[in-house]
Amino acid sequence: MNTLIKLFFNTMIVSGLVITGSIKPGLPQAKSCALGTFDGFNCYVGPVPKTGFVYQQKSFYMKYDQCSSGKNDGVNCFLNVAPAGTKAFVYKNQFYTTPLRNNQCALGTFDGLNCYVGPVPKTGFVYQRKSFYMKYDQCSSGKNDGVNCFLNVAPAGTIAYIDMGGFYTTPSESGAPTLRSITVSSEGSGSSTIFTVRGNRFTPNRRVVVRITDDRLRQIQISETVERSGSFVSRRSAACNSGARLTFTAFEDANPNGTFANVVVTNCP
Repeated sequence: MNTLIKLFFNTMIVSGLVITGSIKPGLPQAKSCALGTFDGFNCYVGPVPKTGFVYQQKSFYMKYDQCSSGKNDGVNCFLNVAPAGTKAFVYKNQFYTTPLRNNQCALGTFDGLNCYVGPVPKTGFVYQRKSFYMKYDQCSSGKNDGVNCFLNVAPAGTIAYIDMGGFYTTPSESGAPTLRSITVSSEGSGSSTIFTVRGNRFTPNRRVVVRITDDRLRQIQISETVERSGSFVSRRSAACNSGARLTFTAFEDANPNGTFANVVVTNCP
């Protein structure tokens, strides 16, 4: 075994045989949901609102969708409209309209030049020089944190994500930690060899990198997406000389150092 590889990885699979070092295989685990309902793979928390999102794989949020002032028109908060024959505008953070004939104001108060309507809200704006609006600043669900609507947080040790219109977390597991694992099989030979890498116990919906290293330390990296079940399958053709050794491993690109699977060393057929 390559000394460098032996230092970094304590579990190897060589030609189908498992050699274990200081890391012990994960024990079977009971999966449970501190938040949501277990669906056989992960914890279903609920449907994603129209503007829902997950922040840093930890918290469930949605964007503002309600108004503290004005009328919700389905997109923004309608405040008022400039009277016919006038134009709406903003000046020094104040809403105004141009006056009517004889400096009359059908909306607002004449200030000597124009009609003062009122201060511009924090997210206020004028649309097409006609209407006064502000953006949403309140929540129909969740808690207003000053920027968005906080809905919930994934329990410690789990990961929040979105899949098929639903909020999910990975399940909580009891017992010893489960190790990410891969197996490698091949078909064909020489320049037509195809290797299939199968991974298990990875984080759902994460990008995983499969790394293939030859005896000269030349590397190929393949990117795949993990399924909801925590598994993935990667097929790759690789020209290799019969008997030459290749080393396979895989890790999640969001956390390379903490998500390495076992190392598989196999010979070219």
